[in-house]
Amino acid sequence: MKSSNIGGQAVMEGVMMRNADKYAVAVRKTDGEIVVKTEEYKELLVSYIAKAARFADGNPLTIYINSSDEDKKEFLEKRTGMTVTVSEEDFLGGIRSVIPGRNILIDHSFSGALEKEYEEFTFKGGVTGE
Repeated sequence: MKSSNIGGQAVMEGVMMRNADKYAVAVRKTDGEIVVKTEEYKELLVSYIAKAARFADGNPLTIYINSSDEDKKEFLEKRTGMTVTVSEEDFLGGIRSVIPGRNILIDHSFSGALEKEYEEFTFKGGVTGE
């Protein structure tokens, strides 16, 4: 059976889904309305690479993409003028960049975003022990 290459993960009050070329985030606002935002995934990666390059401010920078995005490597290199490395570690998508001389990780990965949401999550409800 051929894989659909569609994946997803939970976000606060919603879900993020992605396939090879697009991603979408759907969240429920406090008034109950569901808002959906869809973007071109490759353009998201380009914007993350540009942000990392600006932050590096001329320092050497190693840019990693997830192995599931290997088919986008050539496009990203041509579009950004940066060398892109396919990571051996799975981080669900997005990019990770390293400034080796400053020992800095710039994490625009989906797994990093999910971990941050998990750490900041506060449960406001449920059984009160009554």
